[in-house]
Amino acid sequence: MSIYKRIKSDRLEARKRKDSVRATFLALVMGDIQRRAEKEGCKDDPTDVVSQAELKAYVKRYQAESDARGLSSEQAIEAMVVEGYLPKPASCAQIKDVIKAVDPQTMKEMGKVMGALKKEFDNFDGALVSKLVKDHLGL
Repeated sequence: MSIYKRIKSDRLEARKRKDSVRATFLALVMGDIQRRAEKEGCKDDPTDVVSQAELKAYVKRYQAESDARGLSSEQAIEAMVVEGYLPKPASCAQIKDVIKAVDPQTMKEMGKVMGALKKEFDNFDGALVSKLVKDHLGL
C-alpha cells in the first residue's frame, strides 16, 4: 500500500475512533501531499516519492522549530506521526558497512558512497555519512 493510501486509511480510522486531532492533522498532511503532487504533474494518487518528499519537508520544519524554540507537545506528537510514515533511516553500522565496501580514498569519492547508499536505502542522514567518510579517511 502506498504511503498516501496508508495516511488516507489511518485518517479514516482516526475519524471512526473520534480522534479528531489526528484525523484533522492527517487531512492537512494529505492536502499538502496532493498539492505537491499536482505541482509535479501527478494526476492520480501521489507516488511514494512525492509523499516522502512532503513528509521529509514536515520533518525538517519540525527540526528547525525544535532547534529554535522547542516543540510543543502537540508538535512533538505530529512529528512522531509523520516520521512513522517514512522509511526507517539507515543505521550508523549499515552506513559504515557501505563505506567499507566502497572504500573511498578521498572526499572526492563521496559521490560513490552516496550512490551506493541510495541504491541500498531509501532514507539516510547525509551529514552522518559525511562525518563517517571523514572518519574513514582520518580527516
